[in-house]
Amino acid sequence: TKIDLKLPAYASYPISLWYSNSAKKLIALNAFGRRLYFIDPANAKILKEEKVDGWTRYVAGGDAASLAVVHRSNSSDLLMVDPATLEATYIPYTDTETRIFSSPQMVIGDEELGRIYVANLDLGNIIVIDGKNLSVAAQIKMGADPQVMVLNDKTKKIYVTHPTENIVAVIDTSQGKYPTKVIPVNGTPYSITINKVTNKVYAVLAATKQVAVIDGATDTLLTTIDLGPRSSFPLVVSVNEKKNKVYIVNYGGDSIMAIDGEAQKVEKVITVGEKPIWVRYHPELDQIYVSVEGDKKIVIINLNTYEIAQTFAIGAPPY
Repeated sequence: TKIDLKLPAYASYPISLWYSNSAKKLIALNAFGRRLYFIDPANAKILKEEKVDGWTRYVAGGDAASLAVVHRSNSSDLLMVDPATLEATYIPYTDTETRIFSSPQMVIGDEELGRIYVANLDLGNIIVIDGKNLSVAAQIKMGADPQVMVLNDKTKKIYVTHPTENIVAVIDTSQGKYPTKVIPVNGTPYSITINKVTNKVYAVLAATKQVAVIDGATDTLLTTIDLGPRSSFPLVVSVNEKKNKVYIVNYGGDSIMAIDGEAQKVEKVITVGEKPIWVRYHPELDQIYVSVEGDKKIVIINLNTYEIAQTFAIGAPPY
């Protein structure tokens, strides 16, 4: 089914979703419209529409979380969303001397430790927020332009890409002191993911058309995997822990690539359409979902055959 957000074209650009398992509600963000929506997906119904200050980019919350955090560009506060009560609350973090948020790039959370981590692009740091009282617990000084973060909740390490510095930074969050380590990787690292079963970290190197493989036990670079001649501006990566596979979209081309994690090489190139921009593996359905910006569609791939199982035209470029 489809849910009409009832916005004019100039105010559209739905950009991010988060589903609350506990409340059975879907949170949808609309960037240009500066709105968020509380949705009952079972009945395909919008329960509430909320106007938001700033340009919303994405919403983050764990599978078992009761609250979610909305990331907004150039914001100086935190927006907490409660899908159970349908309420959105601004938590200010700016005073006369300190700007806590400046071009926040990404938000992740650790439910077990009760911590929220916000990467600040302009300030070159990561803010640690106590999830219980929403106070600032720490500010971790990083290098320039911290971009994409991923948490290994088993080892309590956060891996952060820094494209302009060609490094992946590692933060140990287990003791609350946040020591960091730098792993040099050439080639403009952007997207990053973790296979928690093998404890290997995969960072896409857009400039060199490679994937850096990092040993999560020693936090050292193991190898780099060449993506081959069909690769063009590899961008986003997703992992299949069951089969030890890694999937990468080629935003500058028309394909995604499947990497064998054991053999550490590309095993399949799948043509999906012009400018694939996002890929996600769904473990319960054992399928890959790819958003294709140029062709304005969503593609579902059967992993037994690596063939396209289904295609959905969506009428606007997905992100």
